[in-house]
Amino acid sequence: MIHLLVSCTSKVAYNSGAVGLWNSLYTLSRVYPENTDYRNRKLSRPLQEWVPLREWGRLYRLEDVKMAWNVPNEKGKAVIQELVKKFLFPVMDMIRTAHVDRETMKKSFTIMSAVLTGGATCFSLPPSPLFQCPNSMLPWFNANIPNSAVFKSDMRHPSGKNVREMMVDLIEKTIARAETSDRDLSQVLVTICSMLHYLIHTNYIDSSELAAAMETQSEIFTYMTNPVHKMYPIYVYESMAYVCHMLYLSNRRIAKHVTRIRAPSAVVVQNP
Repeated sequence: MIHLLVSCTSKVAYNSGAVGLWNSLYTLSRVYPENTDYRNRKLSRPLQEWVPLREWGRLYRLEDVKMAWNVPNEKGKAVIQELVKKFLFPVMDMIRTAHVDRETMKKSFTIMSAVLTGGATCFSLPPSPLFQCPNSMLPWFNANIPNSAVFKSDMRHPSGKNVREMMVDLIEKTIARAETSDRDLSQVLVTICSMLHYLIHTNYIDSSELAAAMETQSEIFTYMTNPVHKMYPIYVYESMAYVCHMLYLSNRRIAKHVTRIRAPSAVVVQNP
């Protein structure tokens, strides 16, 4: 289905295919809590056995909640590799070697953006040393440190080149063309701007997801601190698990980054 959609010339169709690519790569490369399996078992019962409104409004005690976790496995990793080989590399090679028209370029960057942002952790950054700043007590962020919440991989182009470096070359080539082109390439440039965060920061998508999860924290706090209620909707527990999961991993990554504090006392902090 994704192949059929991204093969269309219709913008609506290939955008839908790009969304499918993003969702597939993201869910295959992330660890996250979800209880849909348990809910689906209940929803699959005949309607004679349950009342939907009562089920959807049901409250749960913490000890009665079953929470499943999505964890990447070997089959999922193999699917990621096939998706990248099928949808990303051919498009990159076409843009790199051929002079395409504006509509083809818009479609190509839409697909590349979906693959890069959804599977950001599948493409490693080129190795670089830590940047030491004498004017700050905080270390420079090292994006090469692994995150246990995601599937880390070093998928490379069939030529052996780093995918991120090839993306940068393509972007530079496209920007140079936009400067001299008589056609308006503003939509392509907007897509490029949205890709830049993911090119230089493999954990950017995790930060974005954490920000979204934090928006539910006030609602979770209201539910959990209400002395009248001891039972809560299932989505409250689900959101609480996700927020705690992302906060723990974010704090863990920050702690790993602290290798030396430049202070008058020259305190050295060991990696945990």
